[in-house]
Amino acid sequence: MWGYKKPEPAANWLNDGSDFGALSEQLESANLPIIALGLGAQSTLDKKIPRLKPGTKRLLSVLAERSPIISACGPFSCEVLEHYGAKNSVATGCPSLLMSRGTCPAFRVSDAPLMKEDIVIHSTRHHFNTTAPFHTYLYRQAYLNGYDLLLQSERSDLFYATGQVAGDEMMAKANSCLQEVYSAEVSDIEAYLEKHGQVYFDVEEWYDYCRSRRFFLGTRIHGTIAAILSGTPSLLIAHDSRTVELAETMGIPFVLKDEVDVTRPLDLERYYAQALGHDFAPGYSRYWETYQDFFARIGLQTNLYG
Repeated sequence: MWGYKKPEPAANWLNDGSDFGALSEQLESANLPIIALGLGAQSTLDKKIPRLKPGTKRLLSVLAERSPIISACGPFSCEVLEHYGAKNSVATGCPSLLMSRGTCPAFRVSDAPLMKEDIVIHSTRHHFNTTAPFHTYLYRQAYLNGYDLLLQSERSDLFYATGQVAGDEMMAKANSCLQEVYSAEVSDIEAYLEKHGQVYFDVEEWYDYCRSRRFFLGTRIHGTIAAILSGTPSLLIAHDSRTVELAETMGIPFVLKDEVDVTRPLDLERYYAQALGHDFAPGYSRYWETYQDFFARIGLQTNLYG
């Protein structure tokens, strides 16, 4: 979202826990138009309307008043916005796929069997926290099979994947988390993450890495999109309302979390075939045209081609 200061990520702001009262005050005092881009709701797969805190409700009132139209992650986010009185939204999806610059994504195809070095898994954890059983299953599948693991916000893992050094107290905290997630000895986890933990702070380096692999599978929306933009077959595991509506709105290949049998090893050949069988054309065309219409309606000139 753009206000009077700087862009702020807003993809899961509409949730039970966050209170954006301070931001609401800043935006109100600026008394300027606001572009709200990719505003999203966070809920479970049952799509229960989140109970927003007063400051977040106040923010939606400001956005509804100051934004000609609000760009939302998908239809569920639009439903949440309307529930709280912001009736001027449109389901656009995340703007990240605009980096394709109008060219419909296409996957590289190979008939060769998948090898473990071809595969990248990604799942969802934050900081020094453990996670839900489904995500734990994905981390353990990556570890047990020696697949690469794409990391984004897993602070405990990042110490070993990037070779960072921290104090004894922090490393003890990290190691406790890692042992619970991977169910292994710290020395073995360390060796795995040093070899297979992947983290990128430069987009082009991230794309180069994606092009060096053949299949990405996991719950991270931007891990999926980075692979898509690189032409690497990728399948999102949609695990909550946000990832479902983003996948549907953006035309991204996905499988629901509940369709994955966690009592068995990942059926990678099946999921790889599902990704390769995905037709991007209808969803991408709709996504691109919706964003062009959104930019026109807010009076913003863009140069997204070429």
